[in-house]
Amino acid sequence: MVEAGIHLTQLKNNMIKVIFGFILFCSLSLLFFGGLLTFWLQYPYEPLVIEKIEIVSTPKIGEEFVYKIYYTKKMNLPAKVIRQLVDDNVTTIPSIDSNVPVTTGDYSIGSFIMPKMISDRYKFRWTAIYQVNPLRTISVMAETKCFKLD
Repeated sequence: MVEAGIHLTQLKNNMIKVIFGFILFCSLSLLFFGGLLTFWLQYPYEPLVIEKIEIVSTPKIGEEFVYKIYYTKKMNLPAKVIRQLVDDNVTTIPSIDSNVPVTTGDYSIGSFIMPKMISDRYKFRWTAIYQVNPLRTISVMAETKCFKLD
């Protein structure tokens, strides 16, 4: 009988150790994942810095124009680039995917102006959207000075 009591006491002690280990594991896991989520949501990512953007060629309705971006890219991430002509309305030019190398430099690219546009003063807005981690996207935007579209 005494042996059975000792066996039950050891069994209780082992169960307490298993339960305590499980609780400790769950607590540490919650701390780790909570810290990771906080880091992902709060870290100040800066994938790209735009020094300036300028129109290189004269924009004309129904033709392609060339713009140049002076930038410093800090993270090797692809971006979805949204291009817009802005006056009282916003006209979106089809978006493109881009992944320029991590460097400081400039990049020239052409963009077509649809024939349905009207002659007016516009700004060209360039926006890159980066997925920096599974929970967060960062947008980087630049605009040109006003120009006349004929």
